[in-house]
Amino acid sequence: MVSTSILKMPIDKTVALQPTRILYIMSQSGWDREIKILDLTSQLLDSYQDDFTKDFKASVKRLVSSSPPPPIFTLTHAHWYSSSRLTVTDAEGAQLAKWHSPIMGYGVTHITFPEHSTHCTHALEVKPLSIFRRAQSFVIDSATYAWETAGRFKSNRMSLYKEIVGKKIEVARYESESGGFTAGGPVVLATKEVDELVAVLTCMAVLNQRDAYYMPGLYLSTRD
Repeated sequence: MVSTSILKMPIDKTVALQPTRILYIMSQSGWDREIKILDLTSQLLDSYQDDFTKDFKASVKRLVSSSPPPPIFTLTHAHWYSSSRLTVTDAEGAQLAKWHSPIMGYGVTHITFPEHSTHCTHALEVKPLSIFRRAQSFVIDSATYAWETAGRFKSNRMSLYKEIVGKKIEVARYESESGGFTAGGPVVLATKEVDELVAVLTCMAVLNQRDAYYMPGLYLSTRD
């Protein structure tokens, strides 16, 4: 495992998250092979006020259900029965990335990009930081990032932090629409700190972590 030091770093609260993009991860049924990512920036950026407020979430739900824009990214499973391999394409069908996670849902997720990608110049490894927390980390050009859930009983909310000189700043935020630890909900991010495709794919890596590999003792004791 990678170092857990970023989890222990203080949050620099003088640097507030100021989103420049609002994306939406569409929820997926068990039979769907595609996960679509929508761009809601032009419709909702002005209405975002520092958090996922009740009014903002209602606006997101209304827009997605009544007049969703076409997807900017599509994540396609290699097989209907497995979520461990994905191919990522843009609106024109051009390949943007490949994504490979462990079959059992806990371990390193590998994300590769084509040569001359505008999203990332090298492959990424998204690594769990602890079996006791839903938190995973990756490195881009020597900068360390980590997705962390808001708390043990608030796992529907996650923040992406970037390490900067012994502290960390929030650069993206996700909240599931269902209220559970599932894919399906808005992602807000600051593109000057993290690329939008990188933010979505690494967020999906954390969401792919299975409950049986999160606090396994608690999982077993509550189901015996």
